[in-house]
Amino acid sequence: MARRVAATLAERPDVALAYWDRGLARLVVSAAEEALGDKVVDEAIALAARHGLSLTDEAVDGYAHPGDAAGIRAAAATLAADVIGTGVALAGSFLRLPPSPRLVTAVATLLRENPRFRGFLRDRLGPSRMDVLLAAANAAVHGAGQTPIALVLDGALRTCQLADTVARATEFDTVHDQVCRPHRAGLPPRPSVRPPLRTTPAQEYAAHASTGSVLGAAATLLVKHDGKEAAEAVLAGSPKAARYGPAAFHTVLSGALARTGVLVRDAERLRQLETVDTIVLHPSALRTPGAGADPWAETVLDAARRAGLAVVMVDDPALRDFTSLADQVVAGGQPLREVVRAVRDEGGTVLTVARLPSTDPQADVDDTHVRDDDTHAREGMEVLDGLLGGDVAIALADGDSAVVWGADVLALNGLADVWRLLTAVPAARAVGRRSQTLARSGAALSGLLVAVGESNARRRSPLPGLRHVPVDIAAATALLSGVRAALGVVLTRAPHPGPRTAWHALQPTDVLDRLEHESDEDTDTTVVEQTTVRLHEAADTVGHTPALAPVRWTVELARAVRGELDDPLTPVLAVGSAASAILGSIVDAALVFGALDLNALVGGVQRLRAERALSGLLAEQKRKARVTPKGATEATGAPAEDASAEARTVDAAGLTPGDVIELKADDVVPADARLLWEDGLEVDESALTGESLPADKQTAPTPRAPVADRRCMVFEGTTVVAGQARAVVVGTGDRTEAARAVALAARTPPSAGVQARIQELTRKALPLTFAGGAAVTGLALLRGTPI
Repeated sequence: MARRVAATLAERPDVALAYWDRGLARLVVSAAEEALGDKVVDEAIALAARHGLSLTDEAVDGYAHPGDAAGIRAAAATLAADVIGTGVALAGSFLRLPPSPRLVTAVATLLRENPRFRGFLRDRLGPSRMDVLLAAANAAVHGAGQTPIALVLDGALRTCQLADTVARATEFDTVHDQVCRPHRAGLPPRPSVRPPLRTTPAQEYAAHASTGSVLGAAATLLVKHDGKEAAEAVLAGSPKAARYGPAAFHTVLSGALARTGVLVRDAERLRQLETVDTIVLHPSALRTPGAGADPWAETVLDAARRAGLAVVMVDDPALRDFTSLADQVVAGGQPLREVVRAVRDEGGTVLTVARLPSTDPQADVDDTHVRDDDTHAREGMEVLDGLLGGDVAIALADGDSAVVWGADVLALNGLADVWRLLTAVPAARAVGRRSQTLARSGAALSGLLVAVGESNARRRSPLPGLRHVPVDIAAATALLSGVRAALGVVLTRAPHPGPRTAWHALQPTDVLDRLEHESDEDTDTTVVEQTTVRLHEAADTVGHTPALAPVRWTVELARAVRGELDDPLTPVLAVGSAASAILGSIVDAALVFGALDLNALVGGVQRLRAERALSGLLAEQKRKARVTPKGATEATGAPAEDASAEARTVDAAGLTPGDVIELKADDVVPADARLLWEDGLEVDESALTGESLPADKQTAPTPRAPVADRRCMVFEGTTVVAGQARAVVVGTGDRTEAARAVALAARTPPSAGVQARIQELTRKALPLTFAGGAAVTGLALLRGTPI
């Protein structure tokens, strides 16, 4: 019906374009002339109404239109509420008006931070209306209670959220003509196949903190029979730091990704990155449409392993070279949705990546009823259901791929965007852990301030207006930490992966021709890349100036000290020191703080010395290579008879693909290279392949051979046992087989050693310590003993 309306409108002479966008469930009409726009729109609305279609601003199947301004209005409304509330709080304080009861503020804060209450409102009002309602209530309560600091912190987070919403809407307007073309497939959302949102660590902590706050308030009320002090106890246990950190991280990350061409469709799903432990990759995601493996395939798989994710791949003949980087390879005939369902049934949180092929958008296909004989459509539906069955669904929308509007993230740049998101997984986990630590520390110190203030009836709190400053400081620190971590992910320099060429399957002359062609392409760098390289080189040169040596050493020492302070016991000792100061034991606090800093300083100095000694040893062991000049090698690779120039010795780190190197007995191969000529060459490859006997080499191609049987190749790090040869460099740095072997073990290893035991002990003992402290405090209050 909708396509019939679009076809009718397209026949009109005053309509330039009319089509039905099935993915967004919108009728798109463009007038031939700007002056006729209103007239065309009115006639389109009337024609659509006659066919049963209506004009609406409501979300389709729970998914808002990416260009809808309703999200911007909601974010602006929440920020405006915080600004107005801050103004009211400051005005009331300036005019010395009586604040509202603390019990009102405590109840509002308790409900606002409670995950169950937030979920209740979200289910009935939707995310946007829930945010507006809670923001308005929070602003009213804190404004009347004259507590502007809480509103300033909330306003900072709301500012980030408004910037994110504007960035996403702006990016959609920018790429609209790319993703909403008339002849590009758009697949509508399928909410029925989406799994429920998992509980995040921040929500778990908030639930426990809410329960603890209520128990603390009940104990305070039981002891002192003072509702105001009970309200102070509730506010002291506020878990907002645990929420602010991850919220700021994902908000800034989403906005920054939008500026690079990534469309985040569901911000709530993006926050599941912290809990993701498995990535499921469909072969369509790792292949270039109509070609072989995507150049980014190996880089993405390596990033997934470094993020500590279990990698699950669907078998495909074109991707056999990458199966060693996967933890599990399932049969190619198994539907993707079954693979995802099996992982989720085992308790895993799954990130799915797939690319849906572009089909004819004008074909009226009912997604829920695919004909049994339509194999292609049925397979496409299985891939779509599998993609949307993940906790976080990333749809590749590069080229002419179908636009899956029900996905959580649309990667318009292909696997490059997936790589960026995978690098964000470890950062999201770190932000979550750090935010919870800050929340616990702030709650402990604020609770102690409340207890001290109520422990002696003859004196009020020593800091009556600063009881909850630790909670606010913890929230501000968590917010800044989340913003900083997100910017670090976005500013991380992306690699420039190249296609993985089977050099061992090519003739020597073909290898030389292809390398020469690739070197010509590599010279076409952008101005931005050239400027970035020059700036880095200039900064490196200035940084190593002798006059700036003290500054450089101070910066290095500060980094080393910071690394020493990154210890599981540091937060515990710091909170204990602050608690001692609050209780009046200034000397004890100074001793603990001084010992902590002195230990970090000594450890930092020792670390710097060790790193310098290691750098000196590595500098003495720099690998060398002999590079033959141009014209010294014949087309066959053999040394030219009339060549008079000798090979020059260079650092192996300076080799580039296309350089021709000489190899002799006892040489360590400086890079992966394809043999051009050899004379009795034997190479010890035990360090790479595990073979105990030297491998005989040849120049003839060895197609489809594994690494150990590639007789026409020499690999970095292996040793020449006998003979001599000339070879052309084809791989350096992280593009060598040795680097790939290291990448196989690149998964983030579990913590081991003393630090791991201390961290485990701290994690188990910290709740007991807090419980014991609370029990002692409660008993002291019951007995009337000063704390």
